[in-house]
Amino acid sequence: MNIEKHISPDSAAFLKREIEEACGREVLFIGSADENTAVSDIRVLARGNITSAPAIIKDVKSGDILIHNHPSGLLSPSEADINIASLIGGLGAGFFIVNNDVDRIYVVVPPFKEEKVELLDYEDIISRFMPDSEIPKALRGYEKRDEQLTMAAGIADGFNNNKIVLAEAGTGVGKSMAYLVPSIIWAVNNGERVVVSTNTINLQEQLIHKDIPFLQKNMKEEFKAALIKGRGNYVCKRKSRVLQAEGAYLFEDSNKIEEAALIDWIANTKDGSRSDLNFIPKEASWEKVASEADVCMRAKCFFYNDCFFYRARREAAAACILVANHHLLFADLAVKNEMGIDDGGVMPPYQRIILDEAHNIENIATEYFGGSISKRGIMQLLGRFVGRKDKKKGLLPYIYTKIIVKRNVFPDLFISSMEDIILRRVIPSIGTVSSQIVELFDFTAYLVLDIKEDDTAVHESGRKARITGYVENSPGWAEIKQKSKSLVNDIKGLHRYLQKMVKELSDMCDGDDYNDLQPSLISLKAYTKRLERFIDTLKTFYFQNMEGAVKWVDLTGSAKNSPVRLKISPLSVAEAMNRNVFDLYKTVILTSATLSVSGKFNFIKERIGLDMTEDKLSEILLESPFDYERQAFIGVPSDLPPPGSGKFSLEISKIIRESLLASDGRAFVLFTSYKLLNELYMKLKNDILLSDYNMMRQGDLPRHELVKRFRKDEKSIIFGTDSFWEGVDVSGDALMNVIITKLPFSPPDDPVVEARTELIEKEGGSAFMHYLLPGAVLKFRQGFGRLIRNKTDRGSILILDTRIIKKGYGRAFINSLPKCRVNKIPGPDLVCEMKAFFEGRETSAE
Repeated sequence: MNIEKHISPDSAAFLKREIEEACGREVLFIGSADENTAVSDIRVLARGNITSAPAIIKDVKSGDILIHNHPSGLLSPSEADINIASLIGGLGAGFFIVNNDVDRIYVVVPPFKEEKVELLDYEDIISRFMPDSEIPKALRGYEKRDEQLTMAAGIADGFNNNKIVLAEAGTGVGKSMAYLVPSIIWAVNNGERVVVSTNTINLQEQLIHKDIPFLQKNMKEEFKAALIKGRGNYVCKRKSRVLQAEGAYLFEDSNKIEEAALIDWIANTKDGSRSDLNFIPKEASWEKVASEADVCMRAKCFFYNDCFFYRARREAAAACILVANHHLLFADLAVKNEMGIDDGGVMPPYQRIILDEAHNIENIATEYFGGSISKRGIMQLLGRFVGRKDKKKGLLPYIYTKIIVKRNVFPDLFISSMEDIILRRVIPSIGTVSSQIVELFDFTAYLVLDIKEDDTAVHESGRKARITGYVENSPGWAEIKQKSKSLVNDIKGLHRYLQKMVKELSDMCDGDDYNDLQPSLISLKAYTKRLERFIDTLKTFYFQNMEGAVKWVDLTGSAKNSPVRLKISPLSVAEAMNRNVFDLYKTVILTSATLSVSGKFNFIKERIGLDMTEDKLSEILLESPFDYERQAFIGVPSDLPPPGSGKFSLEISKIIRESLLASDGRAFVLFTSYKLLNELYMKLKNDILLSDYNMMRQGDLPRHELVKRFRKDEKSIIFGTDSFWEGVDVSGDALMNVIITKLPFSPPDDPVVEARTELIEKEGGSAFMHYLLPGAVLKFRQGFGRLIRNKTDRGSILILDTRIIKKGYGRAFINSLPKCRVNKIPGPDLVCEMKAFFEGRETSAE
């Protein structure tokens, strides 16, 4: 191949000189493509061995070219070359191989030549929302909203100029249409995918079942959209077949009736998705058939062409609008940003992202940029190797049995080695390690929860406990470190034997005679790799000083029986968001009804790092078009005791009862803690005056089932905490009353919140004013927004926390509301005014 077409003489001379200085060994170079896609601006990335490449290719970007030499002079790409070329090729980068004299070249992947994009026409975008155009004509009762036009134009500008757009659009603006229309036109005209990510299932279902089908029918552009689900939502046909044929040997725990129902369903389902099931399987049963990336045989699998997951991926690859949730998006980003476009990723490549319900991004990013290991998770993993009670069950006994059955085709030395590794090394070691894990995790939980400082439980919020310096200096922690050191050493030993087993099996099982062992070998490799990741996280948690992070223990239920989870959370996600999202993707739109505090975006910008992107950041702030002064009655009973008072629960129960009678049920009662929720739920449920109402409590049923029943029953009341403050959309007469029991401040002793407040105070700021208060205001606005969902809705919002009118900071909450009248009068008078509002009479309160 003509090398001068791809590398100039000067660049070739540079390559040759560097290779000679490396004594003819392999050298990895990176350059950039000029306008003719020839390489220029070459520099050395690594010397010695191409296997070092995967550690650095995460920095490769579109238009870059990787070059390395083959000292042998044979330019055919190795398997490692192909893997790297596949990864960076998905990013738009090229990959060349040259000989040591740099006079011959093999182009594995040509560099990507930037194509000219077709910019969005702002007038065209605006015209799509004019009353005489196709979309408005198909919408019953459509009214042109200037706020929607402003937002659509701002989104178009974000696409045209590769911007980050921060857009708050109050309820009723029509933000989903405002971002979908320009996104669809851009995707179709430029052959690009746009990801739309949401936080809640409700919005996801609205997009995929209502908004997008409507636009497919009423836009001139023809386009496909796909709902993206995580891999674990799909069944694996191969694993199902294994469960059916070999489950009795592989799994110690068994629910035969449920597993039989799953196998029967798999044989008949067209979707293969968990949501297609007509029953909710236990996690232990589902995990036996769920698709998993690291045990997938991919194209080598007999079921590959009919695989539910890969069928969904093919459909996604053909779509230009991908709808996902934030958790799935961040999981996909983690894979792509670590190793490029990897087969383990869920979504095909994309460069434009819409983050709806973006007020949740800091919490989601905190989870994905942190680390976590659980007692339940590692015990399940060890149980896959060998049963905890029945040592004849599990992957290792299964493999050993297969080897013995085929002993006539295996060398005696190999059989002897496998017997030694499996029976005398690994299985006993797993038993020892399992006992150590239970002891270490439970001891850690007990210690951290029981330690006292100044006669007060240290850093405890429910069942969460922070690992502080005080904890680490306690006598018990020294014992924990010794136990963890012993555990790490024993797991390392176990891991070494597993690696040896993997190598010997891999070397031996390389022919048709061993095909039946290939699936087990893939599982063994995957589980061994998972064990390695567990070791790394365990070492980080117990032995590393985590500057900029907080370590904590999370439990549910009693410490003795709960699945103890050890967690590491970053104190700030700002840099990680820039490095992994804002700097990498061409357009990022962040939108929600609640992003600002007192009309400014300062809080959200600082929390997720948008203050570092001012050069390409665009801000849009749009108020709701609803008439809250006419549609809503907002009241604060001025005579209630403060939340810290011993009489608070009793007094608010009285006014809650009266307000429920006034609204004839049809209410959400929102709490910030389960303790107060349960106390008032039991008290009011047994109140004879409320016996006609269907009272439901969060946790008794799945949220979607509670909401479904609430919509059907005209006399329903839901008592809810965190997840009912947002993402629940009930319009019309079904919901007429929203009661906010307390201002939603984050628990100050939550491990992550506490550590962040300490950091702010240490740096000279006010944690309350700059962190706790703004966060509470945003959550308060979400709760307030549950009531009025369209221009015909009417109802009342009662705020039972008098700090909103008696504390100076209460003004921040009131100023965050849309233009409305807040009635601040004693409870009995307030209920009378509330009744007048519902009856359509004039109210006089102020």
